[in-house]
Amino acid sequence: FLRIPLDESAIVVKIQGYFDAWQALLIKPDIFFKISWLYKKYEKSVKDLKDAIEVLIAEKRRRISTEEKLEECMDFATELILA
Repeated sequence: FLRIPLDESAIVVKIQGYFDAWQALLIKPDIFFKISWLYKKYEKSVKDLKDAIEVLIAEKRRRISTEEKLEECMDFATELILA
């Protein structure tokens, strides 16, 4: 989507952790907030994915800013970033 090279296996693990957190929240909402270590585990999973996405977007912004002809690299992600 961003046309940025990435370690696919690492990002897949982070995405899986994110979805595990949502599954835990939706299926076990009462226990989720009562057990702090469980909450923190899933909170970390969500933060890890957010941080990984921020790094990819920062790299995409860097590439956009160094591109000589912006018209040649225009894609949906570039248009979103420029908007």
